[in-house]
Amino acid sequence: MTATADGRLLFGDLERSAVYAYADEGGDGGDVGDARRELVADTAAMQWPDTFAWWRKTHLVFSSNRLHLFFAGTMRFDDARVINMRLWDVDMRNTTSYLSGSPQPPSAKCLPQQP
Repeated sequence: MTATADGRLLFGDLERSAVYAYADEGGDGGDVGDARRELVADTAAMQWPDTFAWWRKTHLVFSSNRLHLFFAGTMRFDDARVINMRLWDVDMRNTTSYLSGSPQPPSAKCLPQQP
């Protein structure tokens, strides 16, 4: 779950394999179903959308996985053709992160390995 600079809450819907945006349009804390809008969905590949982050201010990045199969003990790791986890990049266009007004974090670089 994350939020946008304009106050929308972004969250994953595990049952519908989708990501939704919620905005309390009336400001009354009304029913989530009334103000929920689907951003992206893919029942075949976007199972369990989770772990939301922002990249380049306007890109929503999140992971999806088949965690339900892991809990059931049926997730396959023995076949490289089976994709258990994916990373998604959604260009939110004119929407930015709730952190967009914050300064950029310090840059880091990998130090050379010592022999």
